[in-house]
Amino acid sequence: MYMISIITQRCATSLSSLSENQLKLLTQRTTGILYRDFHNIIMGVNDIETTDIVNSLNETHNNVIKSLKEEHKNELDEISNNYIDEIHSMTVKIEKIREDLRFESDMRIKSLQDIHNEGLLQKENETLFYKNSIEEIKIKSETEINYFKELLQINQSNLDSLKEEFYKVNSRTNIKKGDIGEQRVIEALNDNARYNDISIEDVSDVQGSGDIVVCIPSIDISMMIEVKNESVIQKGKDILQFDEHKEKFFKDHSNSHAMFISLNTDRIPNFGSYNIINKNGSFTGYFSKKDMNIDEIKYNFYNFIDIILNNRNMNNKNDNMISFCDSLSDNTLLISDIVQDYQKKIKFHQEQVKINEEYVNKLNNTIKSNNILLKEEGYSVSSTLVCKTKEEKFQELKNYLIENQIYSINYNKAEFKSNWTKKQKENELYKKDKVLFKFNLPKSTGYDSIFEELSK
Repeated sequence: MYMISIITQRCATSLSSLSENQLKLLTQRTTGILYRDFHNIIMGVNDIETTDIVNSLNETHNNVIKSLKEEHKNELDEISNNYIDEIHSMTVKIEKIREDLRFESDMRIKSLQDIHNEGLLQKENETLFYKNSIEEIKIKSETEINYFKELLQINQSNLDSLKEEFYKVNSRTNIKKGDIGEQRVIEALNDNARYNDISIEDVSDVQGSGDIVVCIPSIDISMMIEVKNESVIQKGKDILQFDEHKEKFFKDHSNSHAMFISLNTDRIPNFGSYNIINKNGSFTGYFSKKDMNIDEIKYNFYNFIDIILNNRNMNNKNDNMISFCDSLSDNTLLISDIVQDYQKKIKFHQEQVKINEEYVNKLNNTIKSNNILLKEEGYSVSSTLVCKTKEEKFQELKNYLIENQIYSINYNKAEFKSNWTKKQKENELYKKDKVLFKFNLPKSTGYDSIFEELSK
């Protein structure tokens, strides 16, 4: 038995070094009889004891095979469980994507509903546009949700079909892709058009004319549209060709503009995904987005139109402002002439006042002299001065201000002004214009002038 144990251990050690495929192959090729013959050859004997040994080894071999099968079964079960877990995880992820899309679609629908409610106050065409947009989003959202529901049941056959369709789409020629892109743009511009008199013409077959020409007489706009549905925009070919078509179109049409729309790329070389250029009142717009849909095409088109109209209105306002400024300039010149005329009249009257004051002063002096002579001869004096002179008026004002503690010979100009200002706040009778009126002096006389007269 001890020797059998040694032999068994050696066999087990030998078998444990074999791979799973090798063990399968060994099991298929060996039998109990083969084991017995093998040991008989090694031992050189053929007796009952050897047969028992072989049977024992065969039993041990069968047990090892059974153990390996059990171990292999556990591995298969583990792999199967992992595969089931992965399928469950993928199912959960797809369900989450579906819920996220449903939530996003609900939010988009709500947002468009809010926009729609505001649009009820706008034009009827804009209202219809928002209604159709909401309906399209609803249909698109339902389609997306149904798609992800069906995705859970897709099998390998469906995947092959999708691959075949993918290769079919990508094998289309650039000309075919271009035709599809132009039709998508035309469909977008015809969908609830904002302007009733819009004219949309496919000119892709006309050499050097772009792809689409749009005319809107009511707003005096002509538009050339170049459409690209390729995955790459070539600067040296596509952009150069567009520039040539654009310049020719600008030359042949007044109030003309141009659009370059790329439906299958995220950016246009040198212009990015969104760029608008104004050159002498002719606008050029560059718009690109991969898989650009009808709503996005409509938004880019009408937003471009609005920018053109706003700029035109701004220029009209500037023209009006220039006209207004010219009118103001003319009025200013007229007013300047009137002011100069009045200044001349003021100067004349000031000179006349000065002459009359000198004449009055002479009369007053004569009256004073006559009164003195009359008093010396014993006559009563009844004659009065013709009017008070400026000096006399300021002398009376000085006495009044000193009496009411508004002026002092010790005051400087700042102290005099400060003191008078304080006094008139305390009592309105001391207000400068009232005091000057009382002494028949001009109300417009300033503190500095008054102080100079009082200080003489």
